[in-house]
Amino acid sequence: GNVQNVVVKNATVTGGNDLNVKAGQTAVFENVVFDDKLGSTAQGVVKGDMTFIDCTFKGGFHIDQSTADTTVTFKGCTFADSAYIKLGGSAKYSLVDCVVETLASDATGPWGKQWLIAYNDIELTGCTLGRVIRAGGAITITLDGCVDANGEAVTAAIVHEYNSPNVVIK
Repeated sequence: GNVQNVVVKNATVTGGNDLNVKAGQTAVFENVVFDDKLGSTAQGVVKGDMTFIDCTFKGGFHIDQSTADTTVTFKGCTFADSAYIKLGGSAKYSLVDCVVETLASDATGPWGKQWLIAYNDIELTGCTLGRVIRAGGAITITLDGCVDANGEAVTAAIVHEYNSPNVVIK
């Protein structure tokens, strides 16, 4: 539904949710477990900023439409082994100290085994990545201090070479 300057803390959310964040509004989710998919489809456009702190995504996070002046930030979040992520639209995305679990063998998701599809520049800092990143365009993917599921420093090989993204490793 419509989100306007909201803070949600210490909750569990069940059922699929279609975000529609208004321009100039903010939404902050802290210590929230999303049991099902959270995101926006053609009916929901993310125009305001969203921050997720210490949240768990079990079903996935999916944005189809967002505006260029939108920022979506994940801090300390966990994306479960059955979750998928699609970061679309024109928003700026960042993941800080997040964990993306290795995909469960029986959970291929709607886009196959790629754990993340990004359609705009994305920065990942201090993250543990159990899956591949797939660029949905000629974007920049910045990986700063990230490791794979085995604790090894990630290399550009963590990025699927679809649409020739620019990969920056720090």
